[in-house]
Amino acid sequence: MIVVYAIFFAAAGFFGASAATAQNCSIPAAEGDATEIAQHGGGTLYKNACGERYETGYYLEGNTLILPRGGRHTVEASSQDEAEAILRQAYGLIGERGDLVRTKW
Repeated sequence: MIVVYAIFFAAAGFFGASAATAQNCSIPAAEGDATEIAQHGGGTLYKNACGERYETGYYLEGNTLILPRGGRHTVEASSQDEAEAILRQAYGLIGERGDLVRTKW
């Protein structure tokens, strides 16, 4: 009887997991899995399959985050590493310094 329950719950977990992973919620989403919302000044705003927004076109120069529409956000009086950590936290930035994606508003 225990074996029957174990098989049932294992099968239920397996089918539940495959249904949950059918939707690609990665950021940035794989090509074709995102909806483009808007394009502007070097960046593009997207929405992934789960409805989460993200924007491309950000990059870091020293202690300054360069925004896709030409704006800048500089963190003064800190090292480059400290400024990067602060900016990544504030904007939800992911990726390499020269090709960042914003995930937080």
